[in-house]
Amino acid sequence: MMILIYQIARFDRDFEKELRFDINGAFCSETLSSFALRAYLGKAKTILLFPVSLYFNSGVINSLKNEDLKYKLKKVLNTTSQEYLDFINDPYPLYREHPQAQKADDILVIQSVGTYEGVVFQSSLNILILQIFTDL
Repeated sequence: MMILIYQIARFDRDFEKELRFDINGAFCSETLSSFALRAYLGKAKTILLFPVSLYFNSGVINSLKNEDLKYKLKKVLNTTSQEYLDFINDPYPLYREHPQAQKADDILVIQSVGTYEGVVFQSSLNILILQIFTDL
């Protein structure tokens, strides 16, 4: 039986920092608990959820190690740019470049709800739930 582990990805100032996890006495250093749990369980897959609004945390962008991703995200933050429209229409390419996506078995970009950094996301909780459950 394959175990699926879903977790929301991180995009904060320390999101690339490894943390030390203790799972039943087995220690593992990873950036996310789902990666540590996958390593502990062995037969598990990690699916990271990326709210479409996650990259709008503008305070994190300048601290990125990946210069190419940093450059692209700065363009996306300009809500009048073509890059912004491209991202809103298909956010998967940029989220596949997220460092945690590189370590995940799969990713799922989910809709966001409310207003974040001046951008209004007009989805609903029902749509989010449906989107996640249809991925199972």
